[in-house]
Parts: sequence; structure tokens; C-alpha cells
Amino acid sequence: MKVKKRVTKGARLYLLLSLFIIFISFFMLKNVVSYTEPIEEMFINHPLTEKEIEKVQVVRIYDIEKVELPNEKQDFYIIEDELGYHMLKSGNAKLDEMAEEASKLSKARPFENKLFLLKIRVIPEIKRGRRGRKIVKISPEMQQDFAAVFQKSNLAKKKEREAKNDTMLAYTYQLAHLKTDLYFDEFDEIDLWFEIGKGIVVLIVGLGFLVASGKIIYHNYKNYKELFELFPEVQGHMNLLVENAEYVSKDFALLVYKGHIIIHADEFYVESLNKIRGIRKFKKSYRAIVEYYLRVKYKNSDEPYELSIGSFAGKRYVDDEKWLEENYNILVEL
Repeated sequence: MKVKKRVTKGARLYLLLSLFIIFISFFMLKNVVSYTEPIEEMFINHPLTEKEIEKVQVVRIYDIEKVELPNEKQDFYIIEDELGYHMLKSGNAKLDEMAEEASKLSKARPFENKLFLLKIRVIPEIKRGRRGRKIVKISPEMQQDFAAVFQKSNLAKKKEREAKNDTMLAYTYQLAHLKTDLYFDEFDEIDLWFEIGKGIVVLIVGLGFLVASGKIIYHNYKNYKELFELFPEVQGHMNLLVENAEYVSKDFALLVYKGHIIIHADEFYVESLNKIRGIRKFKKSYRAIVEYYLRVKYKNSDEPYELSIGSFAGKRYVDDEKWLEENYNILVEL
């Protein structure tokens, strides 16, 4: 058995988890930055594409009309955008104003010379869930309602009427029919705060693991410092502890050296046996995982100190427990 100085002993898993979780949180918060990016810059830097499903995007509106859908309580709008005709779900008063303004103009694409931009999400008809399950976003009935409302809309009639005198417009209108396999949902600032909240919660969890690992490293550092002050000869020659030990337990990662108990399992611990009135092994179970600990209790305190000694089979290491009990009064009920 070898004993090496490792101040990160017992903290490495926490440290790894904390760094991984903090990285994930930064990635989540980095995505939030795009939500707060000025809408004009998003429009220039990230052109709208329907393939980027359920991401915040920017769409330019050329024409808009407010409509009602059967069995739907929320307002919908038919919009003509740079990709064609879509449904937009929103309750924003600004859209009501835009629809009212567009209705007063007789020409096709009334906002063609104005830059009307909206942050939106693209809601697909079908999204694949876990294990190939399909989650339907737009029912066939809603698709039919979309198409029926679009055909009866003033926006469609206006385009048809003006297309009669414009061959190019008629050709464009025929190609750019209503997309019933997806609709747009206006981005809400509440969504932004929700995304920020998720990122912060994940960051807090990561920082919690980081603090836990920091505490273990700090305790290890203090105990190593105390060991080297007590026994300068072992600094740089840690294996002298094993070679000159009064007792060695490889399974418990425990040894006794010059009247001091030293545990170098998941954490590093050193203490004079004169200060200890009891040591007891116990276990903590979580489903199929069993982890064993040593609980050290001091003569001048009722507050025990617990050290992890790893996951062991329950019926092994009888000799080690017997030594702890017989040599240092371990039978004290802690």
C-alpha cells in the first residue's frame, strides 16, 4: 500500500461535476444572449430559416391580417413574410395596430418599403420525442382551419385581385401558399426570463459542487500541513507512514503512526488517538449503491467527523473492524 499526497483526494468527482455543470450553464446563458440581441442585428446576422425549429428568430412582415380560428381562444394572424404566408399566434397589441394599418392600404405588400421585424418561434407540426415518439404540435383539424381561414381572408383576396394585373405577382402568389405544416409564435420576454432562470439554477448547482470540492481540498490541505508539522520526516517520503506504522488497514485506507490515526481514503485525515473516544464503521445506501464511512467521535465534542472509505461488500473486513473495536474502545455507541 502506498500513501501519496493528493490535496484533491475525495474532491475530484465533485470538481469534475462542478466544471461540467458550470460549462453547461454558461452554454445555456450564452444562448440567452441571442435573445437579447438587437432585432435588426439578428435579422442581418441570422436570416430566418424554417429548419431552425423552435429557436428564436426574426421575421420580416410584408402584410398582416388578424383572424379567428374555430375552437381557438387566442388571436391568430395571417402574415406574409419573406418565406411566404404563415399563421402567427400572438396577443400583442402591436400586431393589432399593424393589422389595422395594413387593412387601410389597398396595395399588395403594404409594408414592403418599411422594415417590420418580429422575434418569433417556429412551431412545427410534428416533433420527435424520446424513443421515436411523435408529439403533434398542429392537429389535422387545425391545419384545415388554417387553410380555410386563409382562403376567406381579405389578405388572400387582395393578393388575388392585384395579381390579375401583375403576371409576376400572380406567379409569386401561386408558389407562396399558406404553410399549414407549421406556424409562428411571437417570442415573449417571459420566455427570456425563463431561459435565464434555468441557466442560473444550473449555474448555482455547479457552484454548489465547486464549493463542496473546495471544502474537501481545504480540509485535506490543513491535515497535510498538520501531518508535516508533527512528522517532518515524512514530507516528500509519505510511504514512511506505511513502513513504520503500528497498524495498517489496506481495505480501510487507514493506519496508525506514532500514536496518530491517519486515514487516506476519499479524504485525508490525521488525528491523535488520545483525542478520540470512538470510531465506528457505518454505511449509507442509495438503491443498489452502498458506501461505507468511518465516524470519528472526539472526547471533547459530541459532533462526530465522518470520512468516506468507499463502496465495500458488507461482510468483508471483519479483521479491521475487530482491530478498531478491541484496540481503541470502538464499541462505544455513537
